[in-house]
Amino acid sequence: MFLFILLLATDTQWHPVNAKSPQESVEKTFKSIVQSQLQERYAEYEVAQWVCPNIHTHHLPTAIRIVPRDADLWLGRLFFDLQLRDSQGGIQHLVAQAQVRVLSEVPVALESLERGMPLSSARVEWQKQWLDRAYDPPVDRQEWDQYQVRTAIRSGTTITQRFVEKTPLVERNQPVQVMASAEQIRISLRAIALDKGAMDDIIRVKNPLSGGILRVRVSGPGEAQIQ
Repeated sequence: MFLFILLLATDTQWHPVNAKSPQESVEKTFKSIVQSQLQERYAEYEVAQWVCPNIHTHHLPTAIRIVPRDADLWLGRLFFDLQLRDSQGGIQHLVAQAQVRVLSEVPVALESLERGMPLSSARVEWQKQWLDRAYDPPVDRQEWDQYQVRTAIRSGTTITQRFVEKTPLVERNQPVQVMASAEQIRISLRAIALDKGAMDDIIRVKNPLSGGILRVRVSGPGEAQIQ
């Protein structure tokens, strides 16, 4: 999993608002909380834009709580629910935004890569780049050897998930050695793959003797385990 997909605990604390300058106080608190969350997660980041709404209330806000709309995502355009509590106990909901990007090492193709080619460290260079979107992340260095090229990649292109696919360890219509174990008993049978699959993919196989269909997890080249 790439570095910017993160599980984040929602901040449920109420923070005081300065009655003399509520707008400035709300903006300062919002930025401070977001910055503290980012500092815990990234070595190098940048907030390119802040959007904090104007406060229009009959009663001055006394406290603010900031809740991220998507607590698992901290990259790109982020949305927050600003909850303002006034002296009468009423709560107003506003929406604030922050545009976040992070500096990270990404793989860049040193030459053109054709479909079906395995990813190789000799064909790429790891470069630091600013990332500003969470969709289509770059391929993770730790999972590098599990992928092959799905669509042709030009030299100089950042290699992201849309260009690659996990290397299939089982092909459709290929014989598969299926293992099943329970306590100290281990059973093995030969089946025919009805789907292709990479490591840990769930595929269907057919028992040629009984004609039954099984769902199995790919565990190696030409191998699978019954779920």
